[in-house]
Parts: sequence; structure tokens; C-alpha cells
Amino acid sequence: MLLLGQCNVAAKPTDPRHHHPRADFTFGEQILDIADNSADDWSYNEKAGKLSVNKELVLRSKLRIEARQFHMSRLHPQTWGNKQTLDVKNDWNLLTDEERRRKAEELIAMIRELREPPPQPPPLVYRAEEAPDD
Repeated sequence: MLLLGQCNVAAKPTDPRHHHPRADFTFGEQILDIADNSADDWSYNEKAGKLSVNKELVLRSKLRIEARQFHMSRLHPQTWGNKQTLDVKNDWNLLTDEERRRKAEELIAMIRELREPPPQPPPLVYRAEEAPDD
């Protein structure tokens, strides 16, 4: 029988990819709290007689939010990481035989050009000329 505060070690998952929704919720709440807290973002400038932005605190809040987002993306890249998509358009099946042949020839020409670059002009050679004798 487990008492309150005790934890069953055998019941914990050993898979490192195990998702912790409580941690996501905590980080999400922290991000919202930081973003919503605008108490010290503005300060009264007595010399100018108007409100001015406290840039250091605003940038610090931005840094704190980005640090939490970065940490969440490292803990759970499938959920919070940058989405990487690759769109492959396979329209070769929709082409006629003539169009397929033309595209294939274009690709072959591009590969040949990469393998054998076009000839370059010869390098410039500067020759020292002797001054005429007077």
C-alpha cells in the first residue's frame, strides 16, 4: 500500500520519449504569465514628462519566453519543435512521353554541366614592360 507522498519506482516509464503533459502545461503557463506581465514595461521619465519603454525588461521577458520555448522544443521535438515538411510533387505520371523525354534531357544537361563546367577564359597575365630609352 502506497502512502501519500510515496512513489512507485516500478510504475514510472523508462522510455525517454515519454511525454510529460504536466511539464508542458507548466511551461505554457509560465510563458503566458511572462507575456501578460507588463507591470514594469513602462516607466515615467521625469525629464521628458512622459512614459517611456523599459527596453531591458521587455527584452528580458522575450528572452525568458524564448528560453522556455527552446527547452520545450528540445524535450518534445515532435510536439514543440520546428515543423519540417518536404513537399514532393510527382507530376511525371501526368506528363506525356514527349514531355517526359524533354524533362529528362534537361536534367541530363544540368548534370553534365555540373560535372564538366564550361571552359573558362585564360587567366590574365600582366607583363612588366620596360621603359623606353630616351
